[in-house]
Amino acid sequence: MVKKTQKQKLKEKADKLFSLFIRLSGSDSRGYCQCYTCPKVDHYKKMQCGHFISRSSNNLRFDPRNARIQCIGCNVFKNGNYIEYTTRMIDEVGKKEVEKLKKEGKENCQFTEDMLREIIDENKKKLKDLEYKK
Repeated sequence: MVKKTQKQKLKEKADKLFSLFIRLSGSDSRGYCQCYTCPKVDHYKKMQCGHFISRSSNNLRFDPRNARIQCIGCNVFKNGNYIEYTTRMIDEVGKKEVEKLKKEGKENCQFTEDMLREIIDENKKKLKDLEYKK
């Protein structure tokens, strides 16, 4: 068994907190939310954080402009349901912003441990603020 590096552990924690923030921010007071790319409604704990530009693009991995709630069917089994995702993103933010995200997604970014700790702290604060509002 390969032991994870500190950086890998931090990235996983940052992913979990970011995903939780995206799913909770789009849920109602009972915790239910709708998939961005299909009509499915379910509890946020059963939904996922889908990315318009893949998470492999570190530059947008933790950017809320690039993430929406998706069901496992769309996010995993339909590989993000990309055509529907794109159509909805254009309707929501406009073609210019979608093109901007695509361009930003091609930029290279390597996380340092400090950057990941900062992302973790930011998302903890956002989650705390969300709990206060709900």
